[in-house]
Amino acid sequence: MTMFERSARPHRESRYLTMRDGVQVAIDVHVPAAARLGEKVPTIVRQTRYLRSIEWRRPLHPFVDYWFPDVSRKTRSRFVARGYAWIDVDARGSGASFGHRPCPWHENEVRDGGQIVDWIVGQPWSNGRVGASGVSYEGTTAEMLLVNGHPAVKAVVPQFCLFDAYTDVAFPGGVHQHAFTEFWAAMNRRFDDNQPHEFVGMWIALLARGRLDKRGGSPEITALLSALAGSSSRALVKRLLHGVRRTDGDRDYARALAAIASHADNQDIHQAALRVVFRDDRVMPSTGAELADVGSFSPSTYLKRIDASGAAVLGYTGWWDMAYPHAAIKRHLSLGNPGNRLVIGPWDHGGSKHIGPTVGSRPSTFDHDAELARFFDRHLREDGARRAEREAPIRYFTMGEETWKTSDVWPLREARAQRLYLARAHRLATDAPTHDAGHDDYRIDYDATTGHLSRWKSGVGMPIDYSDRARCDERLLVYDSALLDRDTVVTGHPLVTLYVDADAPDAQLFAYLEEVTPSGDVRYVTEGCLRAIHRKLSTETPPHAMVTPYRTFRRADAWPLVPGEVAELVFDLLPTSYLFRRGHSIRLAIAGADRDHARPPADAPTKLRVHRGGAHASFLSLPVVSGSRW
Repeated sequence: MTMFERSARPHRESRYLTMRDGVQVAIDVHVPAAARLGEKVPTIVRQTRYLRSIEWRRPLHPFVDYWFPDVSRKTRSRFVARGYAWIDVDARGSGASFGHRPCPWHENEVRDGGQIVDWIVGQPWSNGRVGASGVSYEGTTAEMLLVNGHPAVKAVVPQFCLFDAYTDVAFPGGVHQHAFTEFWAAMNRRFDDNQPHEFVGMWIALLARGRLDKRGGSPEITALLSALAGSSSRALVKRLLHGVRRTDGDRDYARALAAIASHADNQDIHQAALRVVFRDDRVMPSTGAELADVGSFSPSTYLKRIDASGAAVLGYTGWWDMAYPHAAIKRHLSLGNPGNRLVIGPWDHGGSKHIGPTVGSRPSTFDHDAELARFFDRHLREDGARRAEREAPIRYFTMGEETWKTSDVWPLREARAQRLYLARAHRLATDAPTHDAGHDDYRIDYDATTGHLSRWKSGVGMPIDYSDRARCDERLLVYDSALLDRDTVVTGHPLVTLYVDADAPDAQLFAYLEEVTPSGDVRYVTEGCLRAIHRKLSTETPPHAMVTPYRTFRRADAWPLVPGEVAELVFDLLPTSYLFRRGHSIRLAIAGADRDHARPPADAPTKLRVHRGGAHASFLSLPVVSGSRW
C-alpha cells in the first residue's frame, strides 16, 4: 500500500513535466482527500510567471513560510478543501521552469497549457473537467488556455486582466504607459533572475515615493528617502528569502539554478514597448526569425478560437483596476457562451481593497473565493448545471450608493446619453452654446500628474489614493456644471468630444471626470486619454464597438494634427458606475500630460486651444441611469 493510499489527507507533490520540445516545466500538484479515497475530482490550473511558490531560508523557514505564504495559498486551500485538485505552474522561462520567454503568452507557453491539461485528465483522480483562473498575468494565461480548444477545459475566470494588450494596459488611447511597462519589465527581470528581494526593494521605494509625494515635500529629499526605504527592505528580505521553491528531489537547488540560467535571454518588454507607436508595429519575437505585433499575445486576437472552445468565461475585475474594467466588458460582449458571466466590483488590482470616491480605500470584505467556487461548481462538477441557480449574467457595484446591481445587457437599457457642453467661464452647460462660440487657451503643464498611487500603479501592487485632486486640478483646464438638483447615477462609458488645435502635429489629451462637493473637495471618478495621432475613427465594427468609439491604432490610419487647424477628438473614459450627489457639481478636467505615467511624444505641443460653442461645441456625454435630466 502506498503513502497515497494510506492517508486521507490532501497530498502535495512538486515535479517537472516535459513538454513536446523537451523543455521541462515545474508544477505543484495538490490533490484533495476525496480523490485519495477514490472520488474523481475537477481540477483548477493556475499558470504564473511570478514564481508558483517561494522558499524561505532556514532556520526561519517553517515560521516565515507559515506567516508569509505564496499568493495563491488561501484560495488554493479553500478549493482543495472543497474537493478540487489544484495545479500551480511556473510558465516556461520563469521560476523553476526551463526555457526562455520571447514575449508574454508566447505560442509555446500557450501550447504548454494544453499539454498540462492532457497530463491532468490522464491522472486517476481526474473527473476529466478542468478550469483555470488567476489574477493579472495568470488571468490572461487562463483565458489563453482556451486557444488550444482542449475539450476538458470547461470554464475559466480571467481576473483583473487584459483582453487587448495594446489598449488595456500598455497603450490606452494610444498613450504609452511608460512607467508601467518600465516597472513591469524590471520586476520580471528580478523574478527571472531569482532575485525577488530586488523586486521588494523596488516596490517599497515606489510606495515610499508615492506616500512622500502626497505630502508635497522636496523632490530631492523624497527621492533620497524612497531610495533608502527600498535599500533597507531589499537587504532584510534577502536574508530571509531563498527564491523560487525547488521541485521535490532537488536537494541542493542545482536543478532550479540550471532553470534560472536558461532565463537569461528573456525579452525586456519595456524595451520592446519603446519601439511601438502603432498596434501593428512588429517588434515582438515570434516563430523562427519573424517578428510579431502586440496582437500576437492578446486574447482578443484569438476571439473566434476562444469562443469556439465552448468554455464558460467569468470576467472578473474592479472599477479601479487600470483599464481592465473596459477589458472585462469587451470580453463579455465579444463572447457568445450563454454561461458567461461578468462581475465588476469597487476594487483595485487583485480585489484586496474596497475603493470609492466617498469611502476612500479600505480592506475588501467581499468573498472572492466563494464567487469563483460558485462558478466553477456549476461547470466542473457532474451535477453542477442541475444545481445552478438562475442569475443575471452581469453583476456590478454602484459607488456612492454602495450597492450591488444586476443586468442582463450592457450598456444598460435605462442609460441615456446626456450632454454637458463646455461653456464660457469654465462652466459645463446643459444646452449647446450655439451663439457663444469661443475657446480657452491652455499652456500644457508637463508636471501635471495623477501621481504614483493611481489606478495605473495598482497593476504593480501600489495602493490607490486620489485624495489631492483639488491641488492637481490647479494645473489643469477645468469645467464645472451647475449644482445638481437631485442625486444622479452614471453607469457606463462617459465620452468626450473635444475640438482642439495645437502648435504641434501630435499631442496627448487626458480627461478626468470628477465630483466637486459644496466644501470644495474634488473626488476622482474616472478618466480617459487619447494620443492625437490616433484620432481617426474606424468604420470597423467589432462586437464591443457598440459601447465606445473604435479606432484601429494602425500605422495606416495615423492622422497627425495640422498646427493651428481645429481637429475633432472623440474618446471614451473608462467605464464606471457612480452616484453624483444632489447639491454637488460635475467636473471635467483636461490635461496635456501625466508626468508619472506617460512621456510626451517627441513633437509634443506647448499649448492647446480648446474650442467651445458654435460649430465646434466640445462636450462631455454621460450615460445617466437615474436622476438629473438635462
